[in-house]
Amino acid sequence: MSEPERLARLSVPQDAKQAGMMIGVLAPALLTTLQALATQHGNQNGAWFEDLSKDLLKKAKGNEGVGAPMSDEATGITLGLDALQAILDVVRRDLA
Repeated sequence: MSEPERLARLSVPQDAKQAGMMIGVLAPALLTTLQALATQHGNQNGAWFEDLSKDLLKKAKGNEGVGAPMSDEATGITLGLDALQAILDVVRRDLA
């Protein structure tokens, strides 16, 4: 099964509380993953991290809607992008 097919099968949160819980579960996992990558790169900032950050943000911004009202989708995407940027900022701050 391809990545888009797997993602299409995910259950989409229907309210803010569910979305917040989803971010609360995924954020530490992403942070841990990025910190492990940083360790593999000697905890040094560089092109690897900047390229990865740009790619993650680009893919997140290209996220398609899920059939919710447009204002809800815009709010959800903004919150998700803000959470992603905050995680990237934490990792960037910790890099030498």
